[in-house]
Amino acid sequence: MPAGKIATAIYTEQLGAVFRQMPIALTVNLVNGALTAIILSSLAAGSLPKIWFLAVVLVTGGRWVLWWRYHHRSPLGANASGRR
Repeated sequence: MPAGKIATAIYTEQLGAVFRQMPIALTVNLVNGALTAIILSSLAAGSLPKIWFLAVVLVTGGRWVLWWRYHHRSPLGANASGRR
C-alpha cells in the first residue's frame, strides 16, 4: 500500500474516532459550561457569565450540527437510494 493511501486511511480512522466520541463530548461541554456559568455568576458582575454560557451553547450547537451531518451522510460510492 502506498504511503499516501496509508496516511489517508489513518486520517479517516482518526476523523471517525472524533465523530464517534462527539455526543459525550458535547454533553460534557454543556454540563461544564453550565457549572462554570453558575459559579461565575456569584463572582462576576453583570450578565457576562450568561453571555459566555450562551456562546458555549451556540458553539456546542454548531458542533452538534456537524456531528449530525457527518452521522447522516451518505457513504462514498453509495447508490442514490441512500442505503449504507
